[in-house]
Amino acid sequence: MQFAIVLENANIIASTVLLGSILLITNADGLHKPEWTWSLTLLFVGTLFCGGVGQVLSEAQTLGIERDWVVIIAQNSGGECSATLASLNTILRRIDLACKLLGPLAFGVIMDFAGDDPTTRAMIGASTVAIWNAFSTPLEYFMTRDIYNLVPELAVKEPDTSNDEDQQQSAVDNKSTLSRYAAMWRNYSQHPVFLLSFSYCALYMTILDNGSLNTAYLKWRGVPDSLLGSSRGAGAVFGLLGTMLFPYLRRTISRLERVAVLSIWLFWLCLAPVLVAFLLAGESRVSDYVMLCCMVGARVWLWSADLAETQIMQEWIEPSRRGAINAMQTATYQLFYMLIQLMGVVFHDPREFEALVFFSIATVLAAAVGFTVWDVRFGRHRPLLVRSVAGCSP
Repeated sequence: MQFAIVLENANIIASTVLLGSILLITNADGLHKPEWTWSLTLLFVGTLFCGGVGQVLSEAQTLGIERDWVVIIAQNSGGECSATLASLNTILRRIDLACKLLGPLAFGVIMDFAGDDPTTRAMIGASTVAIWNAFSTPLEYFMTRDIYNLVPELAVKEPDTSNDEDQQQSAVDNKSTLSRYAAMWRNYSQHPVFLLSFSYCALYMTILDNGSLNTAYLKWRGVPDSLLGSSRGAGAVFGLLGTMLFPYLRRTISRLERVAVLSIWLFWLCLAPVLVAFLLAGESRVSDYVMLCCMVGARVWLWSADLAETQIMQEWIEPSRRGAINAMQTATYQLFYMLIQLMGVVFHDPREFEALVFFSIATVLAAAVGFTVWDVRFGRHRPLLVRSVAGCSP
């Protein structure tokens, strides 16, 4: 983990240095296209490469912390494991959402004082990112070391508890990458959490998320930038409310699996008015503002469903398979995210945005149905299927 922290931040700093070099070479003013020389091409490729490596390392750290570390820390907390796990997950999500809210605001304040020259503004932005990562690297490194000292179990490898599936997995280790990937997918698809996990991944295949496609459409519709920015901030605030609501639902409802089902259906119901607005009013101010309001309000239930799904994955997956299955889930939702971006290319005309809205509503509905079917088939049989695989009593 400590090596990944140093390497990730080094790649981010390197990408900002390369980006700064590109800006100096091109002296870009936002009006004239630069001449693509070999040096500029190499710098551009290097920027993409360093950024990609940094993103992969970031995903690896996220998997390690959110899907493995918190489980081990909860097991060794001395309290009731499942309740401690829910508390740790909630705290992590609140920190994540708070950073997503405050980070862009802080960066925006810095850029307000960066002047009007495009090259200068870009250089200041890149320098800010580099300086921030340079200062945060030792802090992250030493805090990680302290956590290892506080919870020595984090450094202990799981004992070899290989079953037949694990032996089958090792049998293909010397085969092609495609064969190994197929074996990982087979193990993922055969696990009881597969339907829940796959349905959760489908939530990434929507444009009703204040993302780039949605923002581009609303800007084309003439929605003010100030309102778009405010909706992003409001979405983060409502997401924080969702993290406060989840612990209450978990205490009130008898099973965690029911919390997941309730949250995902309420998430879909919050988005359903968008479908009605587009069916009745089409492209109009009414549908624009209904979509903005629904996306903001739906964040409460989205993050409640996210927390419930995260804890179910932590408690249902055996420690020896936790890394592989969560990695497959990450790969799956990244694939779904790419698919919705490709659909944005297919339906690139803003007048075709309705098709993406209808598809997104249908995708969330399919995810809700998937959660429900999984709960009926597996969730209600938790005492039989979950044999304290995470060290938490069922």
